[in-house]
Amino acid sequence: YCFIKNENYSNLKPNFNNVYGYGPQLVINEKDLRQAKEILGETLVEEKQINICPRCGSTNIGLGRNRNVILRFFIVLIAVLLVIPLRKKSPKLYCRECKTIIS
Repeated sequence: YCFIKNENYSNLKPNFNNVYGYGPQLVINEKDLRQAKEILGETLVEEKQINICPRCGSTNIGLGRNRNVILRFFIVLIAVLLVIPLRKKSPKLYCRECKTIIS
């Protein structure tokens, strides 16, 4: 069985769908996952994807650290004071060997 989650919220506030990552979501029981993926035309990924640095070829990859901590603090402070919603940023990967940021 399955059901749709966040449908009402996305209809009430459609502008916030991209900001907060909301929107209608299809929730499926685990035992029906393979059949649902086949219906949607997606393939199941059985193996974990290994990230490789394009510059040095290392597999020692980590989540990117925000180097502008002070700037980020002021952006959050201003957004809170002015009641501006912040968009969700995806974390960046970086190579721990050569310090290259991988997007």
